Amino acid sequence: MRFWRAGAWAHSDLLLGGNVRDRVRVYCGVYAAPDPRDLLARTEALHQQYGFTAFKLSPYRRDLHAGGWGNVCSAAGGAEIIQPDICVVGGISEMRRIAASAEAHFVTVAPHNPMGPLATAVNLHFSAAQPNFKILEYKLPERAVWAVDPYLPRDGHLELRPDSPGWGLEINERALTQDDYIHWERKLPLRPDGSTGYT
Repeated sequence: MRFWRAGAWAHSDLLLGGNVRDRVRVYCGVYAAPDPRDLLARTEALHQQYGFTAFKLSPYRRDLHAGGWGNVCSAAGGAEIIQPDICVVGGISEMRRIAASAEAHFVTVAPHNPMGPLATAVNLHFSAAQPNFKILEYKLPERAVWAVDPYLPRDGHLELRPDSPGWGLEINERALTQDDYIHWERKLPLRPDGSTGYT
């Protein structure tokens, strides 16, 4: 069986300028809205197992694209924390530009990270190297047989793997060829010119 370590040619946080922290605090995204007693039991279990001290809950569901995303923040200066998604904004370079702009306005960054183990690995290295980082969203890997050694929280944090090359995530390529792939595409509102229409 062949294994591949993502980005095996270099250690990623060095490419990002070096890390400014040794570990990255995470919160667990609990995306369902169960009964409050069930939710309490679930969050307590996650705290015991992984040390989470923060959670993202979704008790009220609505159409995310029905309202104007930038109405509160744009020119009123209402954002204290921004939550860009590295899988949407254009990758790690654009994520760094967004974070640098936020830092110039004393705004912290809490990356949106509802995807899988590879997105978590990239977000971990971004977060480790970003001075104005606050906390990282973390989704427990449900079914990713291709990820040999996904990052798992300990004491509410993800630990860097300084002895591992690249993103520090080992990928089983054979499992990728046999895994049942479900196509998922993020729904984005578009402007007439084809650009994303969040604001």
